[in-house]
This record gives sequence, C-alpha cells and structure tokens, in this order.
Amino acid sequence: MVFDRALDRLGFDPSDSSRKSTSAFHGLFDACCVIDIFRYLHPSTPGFTWTKWNGDLASCIDLVSIPFLWVSSVSAYSVVPCPFSDHCVVKVSVAVPDIIPPGPGLWKLNTTSMSIWFPTSGRPGVVP
Repeated sequence: MVFDRALDRLGFDPSDSSRKSTSAFHGLFDACCVIDIFRYLHPSTPGFTWTKWNGDLASCIDLVSIPFLWVSSVSAYSVVPCPFSDHCVVKVSVAVPDIIPPGPGLWKLNTTSMSIWFPTSGRPGVVP
C-alpha cells in the first residue's frame, strides 16, 4: 500500500484502485498520530524501496512512521540498496526527545487475567 499511486509506484497503472484504499491508509496514519517521514521530507520525489528483480516494477512500500511530535527530531533519511534483497534498507536518524509527553487515551488493568497469577484457591499459578 502506498500514499500516492502516481508518485510511489513505477510500472503500475496509477488509476488502478482495485487493490487497496489509499484514503484508509491516510486515516490509519492520522489515527495513530504518525506521519510517513519520507513523504513529509520529500513530498514530490519518488523513493522506491522495493524493485522487481527485472526492474519493471518498483514501489515505495517500506515506510517509517514518526510521531507528529518527533518530526523536528529527524536529522536524516536515506534509502540504501541491499544486494541480498529486492527491498532497500531504509535508514532514519531520530534524536528521541528526553521527555516524551503522554499520549491520549486511558489505560485499564485487565483484572480477569489477574486470577491466573493470584488465584483465590491459595495455590499460585493454578486457576480454581
């Protein structure tokens, strides 16, 4: 799956939308509060990370998602060919912030799993 069929694929029909939903892909990244750092840094540059053995097809399918808050911490991004694979190595340098703010949402302890470790039968690890 790619963000922009016309830009992120070579040798494919860019109007073919039969396989995947690009809008759903965008929605997933937005819901997770992350961004494809390559597309952010290079909005109009092809960056193929997979190539068919004969070179007829290529695609930008190896993505690195970075939290929105860390985008300014990315200092380098590179795609390096790998002689042992049809995928390239994607290398990203990120200076992870010292203080990471808590994300949205609530955490709740699943107490049903507690009975496995703290059973009421008095025998640890044995569920009555």
